[in-house]
Amino acid sequence: MAQLIQYFKDKVIKYNSQLIFICELGKYLKIGYNDALSLKDVKVAKNIVNSPAIEYLHVAFDMGWVTDIPDDCKILPNYSIIENMQDRFTNVYIYTSSVAPAMPMKTADMHEKEIPLPTYLPIIRLQNDEWLWSASIVGLDANHPLKPYESMMSQCEFFGNTGGGNKAIKWLSAVAYALVEHVKTGHPSKFKIFVTNTFMGNNTLTFIKLRFLDDRLHWFSSGDFLYFREYSDENQPFSPTKSLDQNYRVWLSYNSETNNDINDELYTIPSKRAKLTNFYGSVRQKRRDGTIETHKRPLVVGDIVLLYTRATESQQDDAKQIRSCCLAKVLEITERNITFEEFSPRETYYAGKKRFDALPNETKGYYALNTKKPYELQTSKTTIDFDNLGISHYMKAEDYFIVPLSDAYEQVEITDWIPEHTENVDGTLVIVPEGEQTFTFDQNQVIFWLLCDARKRGYIDFDVARFKKLYFPKSDTAYEYYFGEVK
Repeated sequence: MAQLIQYFKDKVIKYNSQLIFICELGKYLKIGYNDALSLKDVKVAKNIVNSPAIEYLHVAFDMGWVTDIPDDCKILPNYSIIENMQDRFTNVYIYTSSVAPAMPMKTADMHEKEIPLPTYLPIIRLQNDEWLWSASIVGLDANHPLKPYESMMSQCEFFGNTGGGNKAIKWLSAVAYALVEHVKTGHPSKFKIFVTNTFMGNNTLTFIKLRFLDDRLHWFSSGDFLYFREYSDENQPFSPTKSLDQNYRVWLSYNSETNNDINDELYTIPSKRAKLTNFYGSVRQKRRDGTIETHKRPLVVGDIVLLYTRATESQQDDAKQIRSCCLAKVLEITERNITFEEFSPRETYYAGKKRFDALPNETKGYYALNTKKPYELQTSKTTIDFDNLGISHYMKAEDYFIVPLSDAYEQVEITDWIPEHTENVDGTLVIVPEGEQTFTFDQNQVIFWLLCDARKRGYIDFDVARFKKLYFPKSDTAYEYYFGEVK
């Protein structure tokens, strides 16, 4: 009997996709090895006990894919599992490593190429025994060096057809199949999935469950078995806007993964205010007597957060595309609203001034009447009522939401912070005692540098000690490495 620890590090199931993936592992153990996956001592979070994924767990149990399901998952409402599954899960995929037959198709330029049937997932077996799936390999010329490729066969089993709306399960199933083969046979050594920026932009929902788990869990006992990478199209530049929207939608799917989306109580003003009392999550500390105490970390006046604005025209779409993002300092919290001081530093003071000084005098003249030069930080105040302000994941159709600078999913990247006029657009142009340098910082290092830069010139002030306690509790800041401790 296979044990979950052989495949999956975490023995606490927190998300719907996590539970579906575990069922898929059991399915391939049963089909390929007449084995099953034991869930003995596995715990399931209370918030997903009544989720659709629990129904799939019962199907997996009835089919002999899994055993020893947790006690709190054994009771289902009084309806037919199979009938409900037809509504909930339109696709159940079966993969094998059989070579897929191909069919000739004529492309737009009338050249005949081999394109696998839509029920097959073409996989390239690399020389180092890695499996590779890439959006670019489908339809390769028969003489291409990457051909011939192997294929993992996908065919419908039980319910509906593979053209249904649950394509996201397809990728959980494919990875589960590859992982079972890896554990049982040692092959493949790694499963790589490469998608272009454009392909990912058009198929975000298809990959959303896989991306969600990959972002949130160090989920394989086999270490970095899955390698999921997004890259630029060959003839198109990488689109930060597409990546921003994809990352945001994956982050937002936390609500559906934990069933928060069906709990309307979470979106009330009292719930949002309660969330503020533990905005940064809890920390556990060990006392001298060996006991553990938990401390909540609230949002307080003076804190720096990320404030997002969403597109108001998307009234029917709870996701709503992100329109903008800025840094915001909390100025006041009342029973009804929060007041922020907003600011959006695009680059360091030094980088902005250097770029401005290089402009022609005629262009500089356009700014002669301005009270501030374009490289000087502009700030503004705004007050947002709680009924239109999401607090982390506590939101539905609100036009604004705030998150900590280091949210659980490593937050949405703020591409506006990347200087656009330096030689290295992937870095941050700064001036240090040794002279001009371009560094590649992580997000919070960049923010701290920009905040200290603005504070030194009197544009804003912030609580340096609290900021470092929240975001650099065990590490140094790059700014202080060069300029000494900031107090």
